[in-house]
Amino acid sequence: MAADDVLNIFEQRPVWERLVMNAAMCYQLPEETDTRQMIEKLQDALDRLVDSFPWLAGTVITEGRDLQKGNSGVVRIVHGREKPKITVKDYRQTPAVPDVQQLKESGYACAMLDDSIFAPRPAFVLIPSKEKPVLLIQASIISGGLVLVFSGCHATMDMPGQGQVMRWFSKACHNLPFTPAELEVGNMSRRNLIPLLDSTYEPGEELALQIPPTPTAGLLFPRVPSQWATFKISRQAVDDIKAAATATRTSAFVSTDDSLSAFIWQSVARVRTQRLSPDTISKAVRTVDVRQALGIPRDYPGLVQNNLFHMCSLKELSELPLGAVASKFRDALTRTSPSLTFYTRALATALSRTSDKSSLRITSHLDLSSDLIITSSVSSGAYHLDFALGLGPPEAVRLTHQITFESMVYLLPPTPNGDIAIIVCLRNEDIAALRADGSFNKYARYTG
Repeated sequence: MAADDVLNIFEQRPVWERLVMNAAMCYQLPEETDTRQMIEKLQDALDRLVDSFPWLAGTVITEGRDLQKGNSGVVRIVHGREKPKITVKDYRQTPAVPDVQQLKESGYACAMLDDSIFAPRPAFVLIPSKEKPVLLIQASIISGGLVLVFSGCHATMDMPGQGQVMRWFSKACHNLPFTPAELEVGNMSRRNLIPLLDSTYEPGEELALQIPPTPTAGLLFPRVPSQWATFKISRQAVDDIKAAATATRTSAFVSTDDSLSAFIWQSVARVRTQRLSPDTISKAVRTVDVRQALGIPRDYPGLVQNNLFHMCSLKELSELPLGAVASKFRDALTRTSPSLTFYTRALATALSRTSDKSSLRITSHLDLSSDLIITSSVSSGAYHLDFALGLGPPEAVRLTHQITFESMVYLLPPTPNGDIAIIVCLRNEDIAALRADGSFNKYARYTG
């Protein structure tokens, strides 16, 4: 990636500048561990990583922004002059910070992993800084444990992209050389990465839900008392949900991801009928990795995602078989008109034609009191990352606790035995109703 290369067209959207992904890897740490040697090993690996992928040591800047004139500017990475240093926090003598036993007893609930303690920066900021480091890492040593947080600037990587960076870091920890193919894809030019449609394309219904009806639509949402909650779905429960969806599907196939997403959407819709009319339309926005659809290498470390929209009344959601809802998700991925590839290229083309990249946004038509945004890492293999520390695989993979944003849902990577944690942010009354919902609790256990 050249020093003067700009980010791809999807990475130019201003919303990503406000977001980072704080992925927390939680390990048990024996008392006899030489923590100084451990940190030195991690720092040496980070040095090797940025030697091979220099942009990871860079800073994201925006040039030419003039919001008064409707210009969101051009986002690029300025390569760093110094190698980044791992932030180290030793909390073993800090009573206010949970120890590993407390984390285990909570099921490693995200509420126990506060951004301000375990992450090198907050996951969301209202006003982005002028310069944003591409990657920061914090190692927090607690009594009996290590919490290693990778903080990736969302403008430069999505969840699959950050997962790839973490895998490369683990490889560097093992002192293994990167292959020519890894170096090529990891440093590939981003400027013209996304294939656009030709000049005859005119935006149609495929972009309707990303075009705001008014300039301010989807920018501000009412702040209602909300909270994050972590739930655990056991391997057996995952299998049961998938089996129920498969038995009642209307498509040729539904994945585990389809099934779990449908289960969550249905469950949240059911408890929301306690305060909303059954005729209320609920939209589920599902974040989708579109690398394969665009012919982009699977291990490309940047941001290549789109969002698929699904609509259903709360009443219908409550009554439909699970498989019918799961099939809505699957059909959106496999339909031919408009195909995921065309829809994604259309969005990229529309973005390329405007100087204001905030003029299309996924929240344009959302009502967070009834809608849902679902992001999944179910296909991620994060639990095999040991970073050569001699600690074995992580006890848990989580996101650090961040400010509340109603209607956000994260499906986290499965543990080696197949359990899956989900993180849900809903208004307080909806969380209370969800925790009391018998149908939901049959499969999901609240941990904190």
